[in-house]
Amino acid sequence: MASFVPAGPVDLARIQAGLNGILGPEVVVPRVTRAPRGFDARRSATAREYRYRIHTGEWPDPFTARFVWHRPGRLGVASMRQAARLLVGEHDFASFCRRPPGGGITIRRVERLAVSAAGDLVEVRVRADAFLHQMVRSVVGTLVDVGRGRFDPQAMTRFLNARSRAGPGEGDVRPSRDIGRISPFGLTFRSSARVRVREAVSVPQDEGGKCMKRPLLAVSLAAATALAMLAVPGAAGAKTNAPSIHGVAVKGGILNMTKVTGGRTAAAPAANWINVASMTQAVQEMGGGAATGNKVYVPGGYIEFTTPTLYDKMQVYTPSSNTWVVDSQPMPAPAEVGSTGWADAAVCADTAGKVYVVNGVDGAFLYSALQIYDTTLPLGSRWSFGPNPNIGGTNNFYSQDSGCAVISNKLYLFGGYGLTDLNPTAAIQKITWVLDLATGLWSDPGKLMKTARFWHGYAQTTTNAYVAGGTNDITFFTPTATTEAFSPASGWASLGNMPVGRLAPGMSSILGRLIVYGGGDPSFTVLNSTVLCTLPSCTSWTAFARNLNTARWFLGYGTTSNNVYAAGGGDSAGNSLASAEKIH
Repeated sequence: MASFVPAGPVDLARIQAGLNGILGPEVVVPRVTRAPRGFDARRSATAREYRYRIHTGEWPDPFTARFVWHRPGRLGVASMRQAARLLVGEHDFASFCRRPPGGGITIRRVERLAVSAAGDLVEVRVRADAFLHQMVRSVVGTLVDVGRGRFDPQAMTRFLNARSRAGPGEGDVRPSRDIGRISPFGLTFRSSARVRVREAVSVPQDEGGKCMKRPLLAVSLAAATALAMLAVPGAAGAKTNAPSIHGVAVKGGILNMTKVTGGRTAAAPAANWINVASMTQAVQEMGGGAATGNKVYVPGGYIEFTTPTLYDKMQVYTPSSNTWVVDSQPMPAPAEVGSTGWADAAVCADTAGKVYVVNGVDGAFLYSALQIYDTTLPLGSRWSFGPNPNIGGTNNFYSQDSGCAVISNKLYLFGGYGLTDLNPTAAIQKITWVLDLATGLWSDPGKLMKTARFWHGYAQTTTNAYVAGGTNDITFFTPTATTEAFSPASGWASLGNMPVGRLAPGMSSILGRLIVYGGGDPSFTVLNSTVLCTLPSCTSWTAFARNLNTARWFLGYGTTSNNVYAAGGGDSAGNSLASAEKIH
């Protein structure tokens, strides 16, 4: 990103076309916008991210040689990850940089440092509040030397404590000194991870010191390789064929309820649902929930949006005792990517006791990931990774707020906001992918939804999947009233429209009916009402004279053999809820 103050009125389209004519094809300008007064592309960024790619194959790849450091020989990625974790946080990185002129401050805060591997490619991704000169290449060089066995992972602590590029002691010289051997070709500036407009800024001045009252323009720059996806590996100690997590930053950031504008109010209560025990942790935007074995499972979610703070545990409700239990084992994906938690995943379950948590966000990035929670195992040892949504080894599907269903030992993933490697522009999706749980292979059956949507309710029977509501409007998030059904044999078919569009509702299938509850209407009033239709046709929806005790949207939900449960979610003020209720 770059910003400047133009000399006078400008045509944004002409600026974009002119810059692309000069800079392309190596560098392109995907967007030119007017920025608020005081914005500075460098100083307004509160975090930055770099990606460094290392090719460990025997011979260089002529197609990627300009964008990777070719260093033949396998690396111990597990050891590199252990070393990387020691650098996360606020430290003095004097040992990993060229000393700033005049003895400047060398303390920086690394928010994330992840190491991944896919075939012969090793990738290091680092995000920090700011970087020092040669810091990224020095860190990568040190991690590589850990990976090849020159240093043990704990050496990172010694290097930090030394606060000197000369090394912490005789005979323990750090590779970061030899910066010349660490190719700059592998380094790519990925993004300004977060940008803010400072409240107090100096007014731009011309060369004579006079204030200029001119519009400020922000130009987004993208290198030719900047759209390549970020990869984060599966859990340490997993099998050699363990699947990966793949993450990607999208223009404008991920989407959550803070993006919804307009006055959010709560509908008047007229409760007929029955309150049950409250969740241990108030959360919203879990992406849904699931029930199996007569228990309800709600993974992760946002605790609050300011930081943001996400949750990384599974909350389990047992109806027979009316209690919630938190499994102390963290979800594996947040632990791998260094985030506080996970949200906006697709959540579904099979009849054998496994809950599938597909894709989602960590508060900053979209991910392609499959986390499996096996309820038949003891608490504390239930989480594992499955094959992330990937076809052919190179085409990943990254999304938030998709839906999923398990039908005949196949997992179907549909809709959501996201992108694939082959179609790398983030958009509201209508694609459907399927995972054969027996073979572990993903495929695209070519069965598109009738309406692209995300923030929708979804449910299933043993033979069909269903969706209702959500939005296909990325600008104003106007909710849709449309609903549809999926059959593995025939694909998607439209059902009747609900009386009013609903954003982020709960949805269940029970006793031959579909019911949709909560959500937000077109005026973003948070609803407590319930509507239903009769399967299989569901040609008409009617109001059901039983309402939620608490108006909620972006909630967790699950259906047992004879009850529907709604848990958590957000209220009209944007607060996360802990309350839960049922209907039977």
